[in-house]
Amino acid sequence: AGVTVSSDDCEPQWLFVAIPGLSQHGIRFARAAKEAGAVAVLTDAAGASRAVSEGLGLPVVVVDDPRSHVAALAAAVYGPARDLVTLAVTGTNGKTTTSYLMRAALAAVHPRAALCGTVETRVGPVSFEAERTTAESPVVQRFLALARECGEGAAVIETSAHALSLHRVDG
Repeated sequence: AGVTVSSDDCEPQWLFVAIPGLSQHGIRFARAAKEAGAVAVLTDAAGASRAVSEGLGLPVVVVDDPRSHVAALAAAVYGPARDLVTLAVTGTNGKTTTSYLMRAALAAVHPRAALCGTVETRVGPVSFEAERTTAESPVVQRFLALARECGEGAAVIETSAHALSLHRVDG
């Protein structure tokens, strides 16, 4: 029913993706994801080995680079954004300002345009503070799905270079 890379963001019937990090492996949080309702784990060989040795008790799918698969999985679960005009802004400086200007310009054709950026995420009348410049790919895909569901005609996503290298806006 969903995809996440964060056990704090997990819901029942979701796939938890355990990504190896610089200082710790995401499999460390798989038990918390299971308790939140995760029904399977996607991870690498090291994560799978740990899941088995710790008796996680969930099906584990093994791929070489779990992070590179997350966006495609999330797009498959939440639906493609092809029917939504989607623009992304990246660069060293001015991403936030440019994102707001792009959203305003889109209003000429799409009076309802969603925004996902450093300051906030906004879909229709709902707005909440952003945690990072570019959310993880499952969150981006859920944002796009919600924008479509709410009748938004377009979406602007502020995209850091870091997010591009981590495949957060793939798909």
